[in-house]
Amino acid sequence: MTTRVGLALLVGMGLVPLACGDDMGSNDPADAAVAIQADSSGGGDVSGGDTLGADATDGADASGTDTVTPSAVTWHGQIRAISERHCASCHLPGGIGPFDMTSYDAVKPWAAAVGLAVDSGRMPPFYAETETCRAYEGQNVVSGADQALIAEWVAAGAPEGDESDYVAPQLPVEPDLGAPDFALAPPGKYTPDGTIPDDLRCFPVGEPFAETVYATTVRVRPDYEPVVHHVIVYKVPPSAVDQIKELDEAAPGLGYPCFGGPEVPAENISGWVPGGGLGQTIPGAATELEAGSQLVLQLHYNTVYADPAPDATGVDIWLSKGDPTWLLRVRGLAHTGLVVEPGNANSVEEKSFTNPLSDTTIVSVAAHMHLLATKIELTAPGFPDGDKADTCLLDIPTWDYHWQRSYVFEGFEPVVIPKGQALKMRCTFDNSAAHQPVLDGVQGEPGTVTWGEGTLDEMCLVFLTLLEPYEPAVVETGECAGFDGCFETCTESGIGLARCIVQCAGAPACRQCLVPAALECYSKGGCASEVEAVTSCAKTCGGKASCYVSDCMPVLNDLSACVAPKAGTCGQACGATIP
Repeated sequence: MTTRVGLALLVGMGLVPLACGDDMGSNDPADAAVAIQADSSGGGDVSGGDTLGADATDGADASGTDTVTPSAVTWHGQIRAISERHCASCHLPGGIGPFDMTSYDAVKPWAAAVGLAVDSGRMPPFYAETETCRAYEGQNVVSGADQALIAEWVAAGAPEGDESDYVAPQLPVEPDLGAPDFALAPPGKYTPDGTIPDDLRCFPVGEPFAETVYATTVRVRPDYEPVVHHVIVYKVPPSAVDQIKELDEAAPGLGYPCFGGPEVPAENISGWVPGGGLGQTIPGAATELEAGSQLVLQLHYNTVYADPAPDATGVDIWLSKGDPTWLLRVRGLAHTGLVVEPGNANSVEEKSFTNPLSDTTIVSVAAHMHLLATKIELTAPGFPDGDKADTCLLDIPTWDYHWQRSYVFEGFEPVVIPKGQALKMRCTFDNSAAHQPVLDGVQGEPGTVTWGEGTLDEMCLVFLTLLEPYEPAVVETGECAGFDGCFETCTESGIGLARCIVQCAGAPACRQCLVPAALECYSKGGCASEVEAVTSCAKTCGGKASCYVSDCMPVLNDLSACVAPKAGTCGQACGATIP
């Protein structure tokens, strides 16, 4: 039986604005105002003290007399343009927002709730820190001046003003890319499970690619937007495609349930959130889609504010018309040894990662944690950046599992991390009784939590999108170009021999050729038991990359220790020297 996550809700849970907190149990604007006020002040009993009720939202006193305060700030004069810049892409008829913000009559009953959500920072849902860390492409952050205008408008009773005062804002325009080279979708429509608020489902789309291609843009094509909460596009390597097929066939209905990811080794290559644009195109860069690889879409459906309906969300792909300048590579930094003790409301886990091989060029970052997480930071301590001692790559001071996205550096300006420089990841968790997730309608009890892919496990994980110079692929001939030089540099950095082979093999075609040849040689060379241990562990992992990192590292290290004295004795294979 698959355990589904059913999180406690407030207006706007997940990618449904307005805020996150306790179950409101109502869709009334007055109740929303009270609930969000309580949430923004840290929770607690809202039965006593001042609250914002229906009268406050309507701008009238208890007798029904209009008490609107004259104000220079009106809907048409200022607030309408602010809404169009920051809110209306989700809050529109047929959108995922629980109410419409494209017209005055629709938004006025919700004015107090809107003001509280914006003032608390809950809305719009762009949670990365942009003032003390760095700026990102497409960041949706309401300025302090606009926050003040919204507060003044709400305090004045949300006046409409004169429509002639409206000045249309300048909005970003999505480029017209023409017809996509691939238009992929599941083989049918899936109706989300309406008995739970959050249904996470994975769908293999299209067939494995017949040849290696280079995608400049991977753009999600949402179908039934009222329930499509977010979408992540994964690239599954050829070695795991059969596992995807087995998972899909074993689950009833279309697709299969998935929480942390597609359940197999995979690379996150694109995504979509309501109001977050249709997909970044980084100039001169492309994602390599290897021959035999396949795409899987992870969809998060939210059915709180819209009834389930058949959905066929897909993905469009545009290919490079010539050789790209850069290849986009995704690399993960994982703290697999985390331990979050029960009852600890502020459990901080830190880990540093030293760049071992060569200068690394980072163009975007994305974080991943689960339901107990509250904060995550990624910095480069001591890295020179003007007068600052640390370079901040990502700071999410209020983590919410439902608002995961990639953060592309503003202007597509990369950060180059030199060889030997460390990156420091800091994750904070709340494992107190009050912060336990609600599963199948029951709130859990605190327990010791460690790394894992399950709903009740945790992660402390950052994905880096790197720019690597494009070189025409030679691995399709079975040759591992550049392996020897990479391996020498890798081992000089103190990384184990077995890990260096996997890391320097690079592309899947090289790994599939080189790794079996190396294991066969090591087995014949006196390390048969160590090879058997590695092979057995790999089978136990069932293709999950996180399992290799957390469970198989000891046996990989044992194999490295056994093979090290015999290095250089295996000869040539796949165009590389097997040490």
